[in-house]
Amino acid sequence: MENYKIIAGLGSAGKKSCHAESRRRLAKVMSLSLVLSVMGLVTLAAQEMDGIISPNEYSHKAEFDKGNYILHWKTSANSIAFAMEAKTTGWLALGFEPTRVMKDADMVLGWVDGSGKAFIVDAWSTGTFGPHPEDSSLGGRNDITGFSGSEKNGNTIIEFSRPLASSDKYDHSLPSFGDVKIIWAYGTGDNINQKHRKAGTSVIKLGP
Repeated sequence: MENYKIIAGLGSAGKKSCHAESRRRLAKVMSLSLVLSVMGLVTLAAQEMDGIISPNEYSHKAEFDKGNYILHWKTSANSIAFAMEAKTTGWLALGFEPTRVMKDADMVLGWVDGSGKAFIVDAWSTGTFGPHPEDSSLGGRNDITGFSGSEKNGNTIIEFSRPLASSDKYDHSLPSFGDVKIIWAYGTGDNINQKHRKAGTSVIKLGP
């Protein structure tokens, strides 16, 4: 109550000064809140790419081929992170929104070589059963923003992130929430042009 008494005793100039100071403090608080919110979104979007799938790192997963191929994913404000893991020492692949079998699928293929180095390709399937050349060779661009991989005890993990929206004609934009048709596959070796060992199609639901 003492503060109210002091303010009540101020003249008009003092009241204006108090109001101005209050507005300045409010603006400072709002600016700080905005900065913290943005930092939070950035932290959410910055999925760790280390070739290891930690507990609770991804919010969704789906298993295919009796658990021999497992897909994990997590969306953030404007990007999405995936982890492919399969019981193979060969390549792994994921494709989005094919129109017929493989045709027009926005694809990502990755593998880990004998030295433990991970590789990834942003590709586009030009035919019903391939081929799937790199986007850049078709006049597009590589939209993979981060990736990593590991190979241990006959299992391979490939992690990667990409924007949800893309202006590249050889990349499909993905919704932050909703169904997406996918194709998946894995091979026995590191040559991504060799026929897959197993492959399939499904629909997954994207979301946070």
